[in-house]
Amino acid sequence: MLTRHKGWLLPLFRKTRELQAAPLEKRLLALEIQEKLLYRIGRAERLIRQIRKENRNIKRALAQPGASREVARKSKAKNQAGHERIGQQQMLISVLRSIGDSIAFAYGDRWDLKQMVKKEDSGFLTGKRGARLERSIFRKAFEIGATVVLNDLTHTLRHGDISVFRPDLWPDGGSPCLLIEVKSGRGGNAARASRQMTATKQMLDYLYTDKKEAENGLWLRVSPGQQPQYHFADATRLICNLPHAGWLVEEVEPGLHYALIDSAYNRSSLDAIFGDVFRRGKPFMICVNEVKNYALAYYPFPLSIQDPEALFRFYNGEFVMFVIVDLEQVNKRLAKYSLQVTPSGNDEFPWRVSPIGVDAPNDENLSYLGNHPIGRLAAEFLRLDWLLDNMVAGEWRELIVHDLSCDS
Repeated sequence: MLTRHKGWLLPLFRKTRELQAAPLEKRLLALEIQEKLLYRIGRAERLIRQIRKENRNIKRALAQPGASREVARKSKAKNQAGHERIGQQQMLISVLRSIGDSIAFAYGDRWDLKQMVKKEDSGFLTGKRGARLERSIFRKAFEIGATVVLNDLTHTLRHGDISVFRPDLWPDGGSPCLLIEVKSGRGGNAARASRQMTATKQMLDYLYTDKKEAENGLWLRVSPGQQPQYHFADATRLICNLPHAGWLVEEVEPGLHYALIDSAYNRSSLDAIFGDVFRRGKPFMICVNEVKNYALAYYPFPLSIQDPEALFRFYNGEFVMFVIVDLEQVNKRLAKYSLQVTPSGNDEFPWRVSPIGVDAPNDENLSYLGNHPIGRLAAEFLRLDWLLDNMVAGEWRELIVHDLSCDS
């Protein structure tokens, strides 16, 4: 996994936490971290290219007649080992890009950043036309006093090549950003450039106006009633206290349970872990480990898991963590709004929200909560009571938005 990289990953995690604590005062630390990301991601990409080349040669050799069965067996084993090494390097790149995301979230408005992921992945950052010019602009921007993020170092920033932040001008919240698109030579394919500019303009228009036209109707961005609240400290504490070959389950607030299982635990007896929780109510479960593989602009784990050693254990797969929601407790809390939540059976919109006593699937009083906001319970350690008061009940209180699957 990542064990051989621990010696240099832990200092990077610590520097990310240091930047989060004082982003304005330690602006140049953002440059230092990104320079390390450039080096490490570039090194991983070059290794992936090398392994892929070796695997292609192996396949060509296997296609030739006359190879003995033993030689073929060893070649296939080497090919499989190559694929596994590629997977390890891809995982490492994903972890490094989560650090890049953390820099963006340290400066930018988290709700604006969530919109910037809605575009295809840019792929490798090495070997890309214009990369040298991008890095020159990136470094020069820091020299003249700007705070910028090289977008290819993140999962989230997919529009443009460089994002420029000015958080010093926005003391009450995250900074909006200026996007820079870098074109070398004659600018490349004109049609592709036009599509990029159009997509970026549409995204920025949405951020400025809080509305956009889409195939399924009008999208509106509506502010929640309160600033989000999280269980960062609880999640970190449980990871730090998880015993080797053991497990922990804690109800961090009514109806919201965190369950952690060390990878060395004998999983033949899972009833000891989940039995009480499952017998007490109607559970809805999300695996936190699976969420880390999704590039959905959630608040980055390097900012929410507050201990570098705990963060490394998480990324290294040394434990599995689940978030379990008791829907009976959810409905007790929603009773004051005369609302109820029931499972919809739809993976995209898992929770059906309706007035108490209304269950007909086609009833006009029904609404649905999508998997993205529910996923924040695991991806961001969001408080359940905040989700219920501001996103489930919020629509019914304010009578603003009918589709609760929209962004908050």
